Amino acid sequence: MKTKSKFGKSMTSQMTMVIFFSLLIALLLISTFLIYFIIIEGWKIIPPEQASTTHFPLISRLFIFLFGIFAISACISFHLGKKFINPLNSLKKMTSEVAKGNFESKINEKDIPNNEVGEFMKNFNTMVDELKKNEVLKTDFVSNVSHEFKTPLAIIQGYATLLQDENISEEERIKYSQIIFEATQRLTTLVNDILKISKIDNRKITIDDSSFNLDEQIRECILSYEDYWNSKNLELDIDLEETVIVADKNLLNNVWNNLINNAIKYSSDNGKIEISLRKENNLAIFKIKDYGCGINEEDLPYIFDKFYQADKSHASSGNGLGLALTKKIVLLSKGSIDVNSKVNEGSEFIVKIPLSKT
Repeated sequence: MKTKSKFGKSMTSQMTMVIFFSLLIALLLISTFLIYFIIIEGWKIIPPEQASTTHFPLISRLFIFLFGIFAISACISFHLGKKFINPLNSLKKMTSEVAKGNFESKINEKDIPNNEVGEFMKNFNTMVDELKKNEVLKTDFVSNVSHEFKTPLAIIQGYATLLQDENISEEERIKYSQIIFEATQRLTTLVNDILKISKIDNRKITIDDSSFNLDEQIRECILSYEDYWNSKNLELDIDLEETVIVADKNLLNNVWNNLINNAIKYSSDNGKIEISLRKENNLAIFKIKDYGCGINEEDLPYIFDKFYQADKSHASSGNGLGLALTKKIVLLSKGSIDVNSKVNEGSEFIVKIPLSKT
């Protein structure tokens, strides 16, 4: 702490001294010319006897004049030095608070000067805001992860205990084993999604671009959910244009699986799902529309946030990471994703991916 304080004082004194000597030299140069013309009248030096009788002695005048210059320089340099250093001292104080983890510390807008230092201070406030958001997200993330792990683990523990009872029937044993299996699947999905999001956030994921038929990939994803949509007796209207794309096939597979799974999950029995793919302006445009429960307007801005689930009635069949992961992968693929939805009318997701990144 002593080192920082010493540095701050030396910086203040250095700034003050630079301003002081700069002003002093400038004023001395000006005064030299002034004195030169004061003691000259018509290019003739004032006689000493006249100067002593009608004016202050020359030495006295010079002394008073130089003292005035020195005093003015000191006052101006102190004022300017304080003006320049105060914002830096304020920034130093706030930086120290942020270093302690206090993200509520921000520089007051009215204390920010309109110069380069002011720009630096504005950037500091922006940085503090982002750090505060990240801290909140980290806290929420840990809380949500803990909750998501707790539920399936409690199920596994509870039914594993029941399986130890020798008096249960074979039918109950199979039922309990199936419940445990589904809980472990949910945990596996959760862990995999967290790892994928973490890799993308930390830029540790390897992008393996290759050329492949996007329409075939989407068709395979749809077929993988055949038992699911058949169990709800859903009608699928599929229109996939032949589309060759250069992208990471494995990453995009997550996008189509999440969107198709959600469309089926939120559709009512005997409902309908429309899936299309077409090419336009060097973009592959994928659309999937269901006619299910839809999303409330106030929930729409948050559906791509981690662990956010607009429809709480389906919370047990998801972890709130699917759409967050979907958007991250789409953005990583230089694409975009949009959603249109109305309550009780269904939802439509539109994904646009460049056919190539060149």
